[in-house]
Amino acid sequence: AAYYSAINEGIGTRETLQRFALAARLAAHTTDRERLTIQAHYAFHSSSPSLRALAETLAVRYPDEIEGYYFTGIALMQGGEYLRALAPLNKAIAMDSLKLASAVGRCMGCEALRQVVSAYQLADSTPAAEREARRWIRLEPRSPAPWHIIAELFSQMGRPTEAQAALDRASAIDAGRREAERLLGRAVHSIYANDFEQADRILSVELESGSTSRAIEAAWFGAISFRMQGRLNEALVAARRNRALTLSQYPRAALPRIGAPAEAQGEAQVLYEMGRYRAAATRFDSVSRWVLPDVASSQFFHQHVWSLAHAAGALAAAGDTTALPALIDTLEVAGPKSGLERDRRLSHYARGLLLAARGQDEAAALELRRAVISWNMGYTRVNMALAKVLLRMGRAREAVTVLQPALRGSLESSNTYVSRTD
Repeated sequence: AAYYSAINEGIGTRETLQRFALAARLAAHTTDRERLTIQAHYAFHSSSPSLRALAETLAVRYPDEIEGYYFTGIALMQGGEYLRALAPLNKAIAMDSLKLASAVGRCMGCEALRQVVSAYQLADSTPAAEREARRWIRLEPRSPAPWHIIAELFSQMGRPTEAQAALDRASAIDAGRREAERLLGRAVHSIYANDFEQADRILSVELESGSTSRAIEAAWFGAISFRMQGRLNEALVAARRNRALTLSQYPRAALPRIGAPAEAQGEAQVLYEMGRYRAAATRFDSVSRWVLPDVASSQFFHQHVWSLAHAAGALAAAGDTTALPALIDTLEVAGPKSGLERDRRLSHYARGLLLAARGQDEAAALELRRAVISWNMGYTRVNMALAKVLLRMGRAREAVTVLQPALRGSLESSNTYVSRTD
């Protein structure tokens, strides 16, 4: 019951993790297949390094079940092996073809289709991602989800008219439902298209919608829009509103006494862009100490090293490299405790910043390249830092090739920390 309630659509991340944690604790009392399936789901949601072994065990012991192939693909993607992930994901799609056609019940084949598109996006192969999104539309014609994905692809490729047309198709399929998602989608794609007037108009209405969840999303994207416009004071207000609204949804008894929530990273990023580097570093460091109850150690280390990498960047920008060696050591030790290859490479980013500060540009460029997990959907501060080093070395054309892919990325996630304007 805990497992099925955890995979229920619409449950928030915190509650999902709590229910998966409960299911994982109880999994020893069920069958071997169910135990492995529950543990694989929990490993995926908690960024655990154990996912790959669990997935491979599922695939070997239960070759007629979809989960082993699906989670093998996910584990390969988390490890940065995007193209290798395609074979097991496509196997999962083929095995779940009846569900794709029926649109009844939970469909792992549909989820695998989304991951195939993501794999090509992460590999910076946008034409292939579009091709797979169109395959998804053919296989699941009654779902609005692939239309939302293809709209995102069009926006990232600088094709705003086609993005809006795709959003219209999604709305026609899902007519009368998910009004908040429809409006938010319009605002986000307006930001991609630099139509800030429309984006800000929609987001301001959403902020006053009376729904806390809608206001949280509106404040988050409002901060992104203001950052891209250079309206940093307003961006700071929006980021702080996002954090306050999110915290209001936590049970008071569950709130840690130290640190700041992950949502405070938006505020810290605005402080960074305002040139208030030490304040940004302090805020990022505070986020790294935040621990919620019932959070797996791998999930803590995922958040811990991610926030410390941002802190390292802020300290380097402030010209304070005294703390960087200790931060590099921490990232080297803590990074492998997360299941994401991105987290395991963050020590290279911090070391590259230290070497650049010391004028060792050749060595810095090598370290920064080692930190890259995806040129377009990875941590775009790495792209920016590497481009600056290359410019100092007189390699401007190479710097252009480093920066261009980031404009084919997202507005958020790992791409949050350098605005498209910058």
